[in-house]
Amino acid sequence: MATAALLSFRNAPFAIRRGIFTSSKIICYLLTLFIVLIMITIMSQTNVQFSVASHMLAALALYHGGHATSAMLAQSVNADPSFVRRVLSKLSKAGLVNATRGKNGACELARAPDQITLLEIYKASEAPATFAIHMYPVEEMCSISCHIKDVMAEVLQRSQTDFERSLSQQTLADVTASIRGKL
Repeated sequence: MATAALLSFRNAPFAIRRGIFTSSKIICYLLTLFIVLIMITIMSQTNVQFSVASHMLAALALYHGGHATSAMLAQSVNADPSFVRRVLSKLSKAGLVNATRGKNGACELARAPDQITLLEIYKASEAPATFAIHMYPVEEMCSISCHIKDVMAEVLQRSQTDFERSLSQQTLADVTASIRGKL
């Protein structure tokens, strides 16, 4: 879709010079280009909550049975300790870690690594959906604009479902085994 839209834009100046396009078609082409650019921008925005939560749980898993402080985890992630504590709070609420607060506070895995799926970590981290559709209003004169959101919603929902199904089939133990294999 994006490639076809972009290819048609290459010919737009020629078509405009020859009077082939009406002003409504030009608006539709420009709107389509704008939508494609917005989709690329939205999809390229980075959210690190899931990867940070996975990092922290992998660190706890590699030292299963031991306790780690939020400062130790923050050092491992190389992130701000307050951000790490917010992520830990989410993981604790989801039942993935047991955490104690205070001067001697620490955390540990609540379950064995092979009993924690990556989907549980993803959901606990409250990361936004992997894909999103822009919220710009529909341009009624453009047939693409009138239908793109519905079509993309179906495509992106299937992709999100496949992504989550894949995460549900992998555990924290799989991640830590891969890490051990690289050591």
